[in-house]
Amino acid sequence: MSSYRNRHHQQYFGAALILVLLAILFAYPPALNVAKMQGGPTGTEDPNTAFGGMNVNSYFTDLSFSITPDGPAMNYFAGGTTQIYARWNYINIGPEARVTRHWYLNGQLFINRSDPWTYGANGRLNSISIFDFSEGLTPGYWHVVIFLEPQAAYPAAVLEGDFVIADYQPGPQPIPNGQPAFSNLTMSSSAAGATTFQFPAGTPLVSARWDYANIPIGALMVREWYRYGVLFHVVEEAWSANWGSSGRLTHVALYDYQNGLQSGDYQLRIYLKDRPDVQASVAFSIGQQQPGAGYFYNLTFSTSADGQAQGIFYNRPAQIFARWDFANVTNFVDGVTVQRRWYRNGVLWLTRNETWTYGVNGHINNVSIYDFYNGLLPGSYYVEIELLGVQGSLITGTFEIR
Repeated sequence: MSSYRNRHHQQYFGAALILVLLAILFAYPPALNVAKMQGGPTGTEDPNTAFGGMNVNSYFTDLSFSITPDGPAMNYFAGGTTQIYARWNYINIGPEARVTRHWYLNGQLFINRSDPWTYGANGRLNSISIFDFSEGLTPGYWHVVIFLEPQAAYPAAVLEGDFVIADYQPGPQPIPNGQPAFSNLTMSSSAAGATTFQFPAGTPLVSARWDYANIPIGALMVREWYRYGVLFHVVEEAWSANWGSSGRLTHVALYDYQNGLQSGDYQLRIYLKDRPDVQASVAFSIGQQQPGAGYFYNLTFSTSADGQAQGIFYNRPAQIFARWDFANVTNFVDGVTVQRRWYRNGVLWLTRNETWTYGVNGHINNVSIYDFYNGLLPGSYYVEIELLGVQGSLITGTFEIR
C-alpha cells in the first residue's frame, strides 16, 4: 500500500463526506526466477519474455489502516468512526508515473482518481485519510485498489486493501447457560442487505453475517471457504475486543471486484480453533455453471494431471496442473486460439496462446505451471482461459500457494 504527503479532497453526499484518499494493497514484486508453463501439442516452453521495459524493483508494500497516522493496524472500525488513515511504503518509484485509486463501497465503485506521482522515489506515507467529522464515515465494506500508470512499466506497483466500518455497535445477545455460540449465519450482497443464498453470475461480493455470544476475546476464529467441496481459502483471525463478547458480526466477505466471483456451489464454515463445537456453516451458490453452456467448465487444480482437486497448496510445489472439461466446440475446431493468462498477487505473470487442437468434447489435463528447481512461489493465483474471439468461452479459477 502507499500514501500521500499532501491530502486530496473530494466532496460526496453534499458537504457531508470529504475524502482525502490514497491507499495501496500489498502485491509481491515479480520474481526473477520465473516459472515455466506447459500444455498442448507444442510441448514445454517458457512463454514469458522476461521483464523487458518493466521496473521490477518498483513496488508498494505494507498497506494498513488505523484511526491515527501511526496507530495499530486495524481492518474493523466501530460505527460512528470519523476518520481512518491509510499507511504504506513505496520503493523506487519514478517521477513519470501517475497513481490511480479505485475506492469501492459495498461492491460499487465509489471514487476513481488519478494524479501525478510527486512523492519521491522511496518512503512511507501516513497522512492520507478519509473522514466525516459531522456524521461519521459511511458504514460498509471498503475496498481499495491503487496502481501506477503506465501499468506495463510498473507491474508490481499495484495493491489492494480492505476494511469494514460497522453498521452498528455490537450488542448483547441472550444465550442459555452462558456458553459460547455462533448462530443465525446468513448471506447477502452487503453487510445489512436482504438474506439470499443464490447470487447472480458475476457477483463481486458476498457478505456473511451471524450472531455470537460469550466468545472469549483473543480466541482464534477460523473461516473456511469451499467451492464444489474443495477448500480454496482459509482465514484465521483473533477475536477482537472491538467486537465484544456478544453481538452480531458483519465484516466478513468473499470478493473479487475485478472479475466477479466464480460461478459455482459454495460453503462457508466458521468455528473457533480451540472450540470446534462453536461453529456455524452455510451453503450458497453464485450463477450457473452448466456443462457445455460456456464451452469450458469444471476447472480444477492439482499437483498432478489426475490428482485430487485442491484450492490451497503448501511448501512451494514444483508443479500445478489446471484441468477442465469442454463441450460443443464444434464450430471452433479449426484455427481458433486458446489463451491462458496466469496472474500472481494481482499481476499478470504468464500468458500463452496456442491453436485449439483438442476436438469438440473432452477433458484437458496437460496444462500446468512449474518450477522444478525452486518450487512455485507463494501467493494468490488467478487464471483465465478462453477461446479468443468466442463469446461465452471464458472460464476462470483461483488458488493459493502458502
